[in-house]
Amino acid sequence: MAARQAVGALAADFNRSDFQPSWSQAGIRGTLLAGRDRVLPPEIARLVVVHLKAEFVKSVNDPGQLPTDGLPEVAFLGRSNVGKSSLINALTGQRKLAFTSNTPGRTQSLNFYCIDDKFYFVDLPGYGYARAPREASDEWARLIEHYLKERKNLGIAALVLDARRGWMEKDLDLKMWLEANGWPYVVVASKMDKLNQSEQQRGLKAIRQYAEPLPFSAVTGRGVREIWQAITKTHQ
Repeated sequence: MAARQAVGALAADFNRSDFQPSWSQAGIRGTLLAGRDRVLPPEIARLVVVHLKAEFVKSVNDPGQLPTDGLPEVAFLGRSNVGKSSLINALTGQRKLAFTSNTPGRTQSLNFYCIDDKFYFVDLPGYGYARAPREASDEWARLIEHYLKERKNLGIAALVLDARRGWMEKDLDLKMWLEANGWPYVVVASKMDKLNQSEQQRGLKAIRQYAEPLPFSAVTGRGVREIWQAITKTHQ
């Protein structure tokens, strides 16, 4: 509970009308706070940056390497190459904070990023990468399971889906596991910019069969504000 409240307190700052972050373009700040970021063209959306102190801390391959400072954590889960790292970069306003790649399976450990010295974003290994060696896949699974079962600092999980693919079997298994263990989570539908309007509607409708998604695009910045709001509401 303490971990969830701590993350929520910081996220709540983002939604206050009197919040004064350092935006890269002052004229765009009012547009974002007014909730109109969805209509910003990509070349403008890239200039909208929330100034957060964010830095990579460590990669963890063994439970004994987990941070011990007690800071609350937000975990990012999903299949390989669904855009978890891009989501982290967008939420922090730092395009190169988390490593992004077109090659599935590049994240092979728990990557911890400290946000404003108050909590961690945790990028977990993607599941479902067919070319990963069986031993590596088993090791990732054990590490993820241990983290989700035992980590007391975990405040909320973001389950990231590729909007073009929707729910896969392992996504649904993870969703059921989170619910069975009482972990709050939000579902993020990533890569919305890769779909036209009708495809977006069909994709979101399919995802809504199991949960209400938050549409997100790392290219246009769509959804960043709403995802922060979801984190805030979950921690209230």
